[in-house]
Amino acid sequence: MFEVTGEDISNLNDVDLRTLVVKLCEAELRRVDLPVSALTAGGDQNAPDGGLDVRIALNEQDKQTDFIPRSNTGFQVKVPDMPRSAILEEMAPDGNLRPVIQELAHKQGAYVIVSSHGSTADRPLQNRVLAMQETVGGVPDLPPIHLDFYDRDRLATWVRQYPGVSLWVQTQLGKSTSGWQGYGNWSGRSEQIGTKYMLDEKCRLYDAQDPKGGKLTVEKGVNRLREVLVNPKGIVRLIGLSGVGKTRFVEALFDSSVGEKALDPAVVVYTDIAAEPSPSPRDMIHRFAQSAQRAIIVVDNCPPSTHHELAKISASALSSVSLLTVEYDVGEDEPEGTEVFRLEGASGDVIENIIEKVAPHISQVNRRRISEFSGGNFRIALVLAKSIDRSESVAKLSDNDLFSRLFRQRRSENSDLLRAAEVCSLVYSFNGEVAEGQEAELPILAKLAELSVPELFRNVQELKERELVQQRSKWRAVLPHALANKLAQRALERTMLSVISDALVFEGPERLLKSFSRRIGYLHHSENAQRLVTQWLSEGSLLGQVNKLNPLELDMLRNVAPVNPEATLAALERSLGIPGGVEGITPLSERRYKIAALIANLAFDAGLFERASALLARFVIAEAATQKFNSTRGVFDGLFQLYLSGTHASVQQRLNCIDTLLSSPNTRSQTVGLGALERMLEPYHFSSTRNFEFGARPRDFGWEPTTHEAVGWFRAVLMFVLQKIISGHKCTCQLKSLVATNFRGILTKWGMLNELEELAEKIIECESWPDGWLRVREVIKDSAAKMQPEVLERIKRIENLLRPKDLLEQSKACVLLPQWSSFEFSEVVSGAEKKDFQTSFSKVDTISEELGKVVAVTPDVFSQLLPDLVKDSHGRGVAFGIGLAQGATNLHEMWEVLKTAFTTAPELVQTPMVLRGFLIGASQRSLKIVSSFLDSAVSDPALGKVFPFLQCAVEIGSRGGQRLLESLPLGIVPLWGYKYLCTGGVTASIPNAQLKQFLIELSHRPSGCAVAIEILVMRIYPLKGASLSVPQEFISCGCELLLRYDFTDVVPNDVSNICEILKVCLASQGGGGLAQKICLNLIHSISDGQTSFSKCSRIIEELFEATPLIALDVFIPPKGDKRVRLLYEFWQNKGIALRRVQPAVLIDWANEEPKIRFPELAEAIDLFVSADSSSSIAISPEALQLISAAPDKSIVLAGLEKSFDSISWCGSLSEAYDMRRSALRPLKNHLSEVVVSWACEWDANLIRRAEAERSRERAEDERFE
Repeated sequence: MFEVTGEDISNLNDVDLRTLVVKLCEAELRRVDLPVSALTAGGDQNAPDGGLDVRIALNEQDKQTDFIPRSNTGFQVKVPDMPRSAILEEMAPDGNLRPVIQELAHKQGAYVIVSSHGSTADRPLQNRVLAMQETVGGVPDLPPIHLDFYDRDRLATWVRQYPGVSLWVQTQLGKSTSGWQGYGNWSGRSEQIGTKYMLDEKCRLYDAQDPKGGKLTVEKGVNRLREVLVNPKGIVRLIGLSGVGKTRFVEALFDSSVGEKALDPAVVVYTDIAAEPSPSPRDMIHRFAQSAQRAIIVVDNCPPSTHHELAKISASALSSVSLLTVEYDVGEDEPEGTEVFRLEGASGDVIENIIEKVAPHISQVNRRRISEFSGGNFRIALVLAKSIDRSESVAKLSDNDLFSRLFRQRRSENSDLLRAAEVCSLVYSFNGEVAEGQEAELPILAKLAELSVPELFRNVQELKERELVQQRSKWRAVLPHALANKLAQRALERTMLSVISDALVFEGPERLLKSFSRRIGYLHHSENAQRLVTQWLSEGSLLGQVNKLNPLELDMLRNVAPVNPEATLAALERSLGIPGGVEGITPLSERRYKIAALIANLAFDAGLFERASALLARFVIAEAATQKFNSTRGVFDGLFQLYLSGTHASVQQRLNCIDTLLSSPNTRSQTVGLGALERMLEPYHFSSTRNFEFGARPRDFGWEPTTHEAVGWFRAVLMFVLQKIISGHKCTCQLKSLVATNFRGILTKWGMLNELEELAEKIIECESWPDGWLRVREVIKDSAAKMQPEVLERIKRIENLLRPKDLLEQSKACVLLPQWSSFEFSEVVSGAEKKDFQTSFSKVDTISEELGKVVAVTPDVFSQLLPDLVKDSHGRGVAFGIGLAQGATNLHEMWEVLKTAFTTAPELVQTPMVLRGFLIGASQRSLKIVSSFLDSAVSDPALGKVFPFLQCAVEIGSRGGQRLLESLPLGIVPLWGYKYLCTGGVTASIPNAQLKQFLIELSHRPSGCAVAIEILVMRIYPLKGASLSVPQEFISCGCELLLRYDFTDVVPNDVSNICEILKVCLASQGGGGLAQKICLNLIHSISDGQTSFSKCSRIIEELFEATPLIALDVFIPPKGDKRVRLLYEFWQNKGIALRRVQPAVLIDWANEEPKIRFPELAEAIDLFVSADSSSSIAISPEALQLISAAPDKSIVLAGLEKSFDSISWCGSLSEAYDMRRSALRPLKNHLSEVVVSWACEWDANLIRRAEAERSRERAEDERFE
């Protein structure tokens, strides 16, 4: 990185040298978290200062550091060289050892001489240390003291540990640091040099990770950022409008006078993207990460896309880098894995104090007026302060007058300059250098300003000199935003909208149009902006048909929506509210989520909530319930949570939306409504990933109720739920479950005892509520000790009220509820606390069986329970079914009743658990009867679908095997139904020949081969574990199944199973023929595009390891139409399969036909592989072996060249090119001149590519948007 050499150290003057040692000692102390106050320094190096320039005085128990050898250490710093004679004179003038050195010896300390002109090899260094020891040895009874001598090279080594100190050294020497700086005055304001950072009691910092926590004061914010950045891989994004003091705030993070535990300035390096740093931030961070050197990298004016790349590199495995990026853009900038903070404008008091310091002649009244006008923006305040003379008063000037003064800055009126500023402010940023071509933007802006292009260019330069325009490479932007918005509003007032539209919408490049829409989005106070946006949103206009917008137009819509939210919502309803409007958007489309997020922002205002929420609900209804990626469910549900909802809609408005959804006959709509209601009942956890910003409109996180208001919220929601339950709503079960789930939180967090008590009483009047009872028991068990006695008594009353009291309620509580909850029931019944999972599990099973026995002879209870027993449930149906069989007076009658109930239940919710349990219990009474049940189940239209599951309830044997064979031609069992045969060794009782027959016939069904292979694997697995030989029937079966397998739909589970069978089959006789056939099947599937090498790579690796010559002959073809594709597939997978072949075998195979096989192998392998550390690469061993063994090296080298053209990388592509250059070094020293020439040619090629990529990266980094 910032290389400092011993020669650099020798060029420092005496003051800088002493300062350097001080900085290094401070850095050492901070690195191990020792107090910097232990360091003292003073005096001229050559002055009679008592013998010490820098002293460390720590407690004896404090840890040592690398370069500070003892808790008490003194450094004597000298510019001249220090030979033996100089050492003797320095340590003991007039022959007497200095007292301060004796003092260090008595404290078991250390004395170190630092010389910037001393450069010593090992022997001279030893001589210098011996001279120091000789001097100390002359004092009798002196305790041992650690002595050392740091020459300039050793000091340079110390410096290189701290990148911030390295940069300081280079700066002191006047060396170019190419846009990179150590800790210093990064904000660049001379008036702030040497001044203390002013803390602000106003809460100015917003933590996007903890929005509910509210805003932080500056001091708390400084400490919060320090907590993140002090750790390697800590990543922070600081955003805020231009001029609010972001860079000055970053400086304060390293200022020990501000807050607690300042960050170490010795490890920080800073750059501003606008300074066009070299190396680029990508390259710099990659180098630090690669070397694992500790550094805090600060990148100012960093666009979101650049931050994303930098964050990925900083978070890499070996990285010790912390990253802080700064940007004025406050748009949708919350990247994953990053702590995002937004800094807002300063308080009036801080602005006034700053003005007083930089312009003390300005009166207090004027300071206050400037502060009011600036809106907390330092830049505006300082520029305005500089325009005021000592005798002037601005207290009574209007905002327009102050704006004119801000713009003029003591200069004369210039209408062209003002016009140029107004037009340039219409866009967020513009290309300020290109004057010709399709992408030129200056001609468009010049036309609007009624200026020539050169005139506009000169005016932009003048604005830049006045600090009203910022530059990043070729890009320009009028800043700060407060000024740009004012100028843009004036431009809209003074120019016909049709003229602006003609120029920017129809004549300008797309980038400029998008930039214009972004600026318009901040002008919601402007009548002309509203007129323009309303026109764009009208039917048939630019943005009027949302469902037909291209990506540019969709971004424009999102940009301008804040100007007229109502018109935006109307346009969305017009396009998406029609049948198929929402459904027509592809579920995984990025635009779908963007539109949904926009609608959520429109729901902020209570007046638009009803329409916006209804439209957004359609998005959720249209997507699959299982959709995760790009799902809009979280966006919609977020509108219904107590905090961080992003809306000011009332509780009743939100309940009305849910009521509409629950009242729909559409099941999906009801599910969506229940999800929103669940969020309204959430008592504890509130979070949001949404961006609440909406143009320049003032926005908060939505309604933030007081405790009293929150209680009213839950009261309203609970009463809503109660009314639905009392009315017998179709979702009653789900509604009761939602309340039960949140019972504890609503009670303990919000104290809703009265409401919950009333709810329980009303529900129990209608029906039982077992899950509610379980939740009440949880509260009593976990919170009883913390409750007031009267409260506890009331809760116990609720528990007693809800407790299952009869056989029906007990059965529901134990059997139908989730398994974990039935443990509570076991405690009530047995009166014992649960001790461990297994014991409780067995206890509940026993209770369930006993209940089944009783229910079997209680017809009224059985009939009421029956419909739920055969529906989707996570309860204990098997155990209950066993009890039913044990208690049934007539097994045939009971089976028929269960079968009828199962058959009549909706197919989507059918569950055969109780049927299986009944078969298990019945088998204990009569295997013959169970066999008859299973015989009839094979062909039964309903039971036949779950027949394999039912068959596995008892030992299968040959009769069960025959039933399985009979089920195949009937086609009733879905393919997945046979997967029950994969579990628990259930096929062990099936005769080998019969199982083989079944698997072969199963493999004839579409996709049945994969299931058959999995069943066979699970049959063979126990044999391998017991070291038993695999029967020949299974080997022949495996061979046949492997040859039948269609690789078109291969999935990872299939690959694992195939590999297991393949190992067994290839180990048998005749495995070579099988291997060749499988290789050919694979090659055809890959070459035809039916599957890919990567999906089947494990199978191919097994083939290459077991039968290398066969695999090589098939996969590395000498000719054919599919050759290029196959070799590409091999290379894409880094030739991993070839690494399973012994090198000698590989080379011998290639030598059989060297002109054909060597180049083919070269195209199949990758030239580069990861080295020992994942952050570097090297030439692959296969490539080196191939190059060395090839008779004609040129054709091998030509085959390896594709590794340069298509590479994968993390971070900077230019750095990836540099890494490949480094990897090529062994080939540049090869014995073959052909190889050396080739390597040198590609080295030059990579240099050109890396530089071109760096130019592209710089251009991307330097954009404003």
